[in-house]
Amino acid sequence: MTRYGMAIDLTVCLNCRACMVACKTEHQISTGKHNGHEYYRMGVLEHEKGKYPKVKRIFAPILCMQCDNAPCIDVCPTDAIYRREDGIVIIDKEKCNGCKLCIQVCPYNALYFNEENNNVDKCDFCTERLDQGLEPACVATCMSRAIVFGDLDNPDSEISKMIERNDVKPDRPLYPSYFSQIFKPSVYYTEAVKP
Repeated sequence: MTRYGMAIDLTVCLNCRACMVACKTEHQISTGKHNGHEYYRMGVLEHEKGKYPKVKRIFAPILCMQCDNAPCIDVCPTDAIYRREDGIVIIDKEKCNGCKLCIQVCPYNALYFNEENNNVDKCDFCTERLDQGLEPACVATCMSRAIVFGDLDNPDSEISKMIERNDVKPDRPLYPSYFSQIFKPSVYYTEAVKP
């Protein structure tokens, strides 16, 4: 059985935003802001850490954390949000009624309301690409190979080796670490370089 996940090495992320552009292009997401909000399945978090003269700017690609305990699934009144057999949480846009309850309960602010389509959207690891044997668009585009994707249950997969080798944790930067204990995300991050 396959259980997909993603690991992001913040020590090599260049903040080129190629992942974000690839995602928007792949999923035909409008660019710019709409009613003050930018639509994205994948964004880039920017944060400064440390004090002068030892300051480090952290860039972290952010997306749906693909939680094992996903509150968005539990709260959806139309069963539009569900988990595939490979562990990926997806949204059936035909069933989504646009009630936005899932947006309110997501602890990672990973869902957005697409006003053009009147439904909720989020990262789904590019399931349409996966079903064709391709990598997610963000992974295929990442120049520094900061984003690694694969089977978390396969100890020989690149992601499993990266997690073991780099002390990667399922904690999104700037979020409380206890979130990972509660929601059990399938997206992992390395520590950024210390300032």
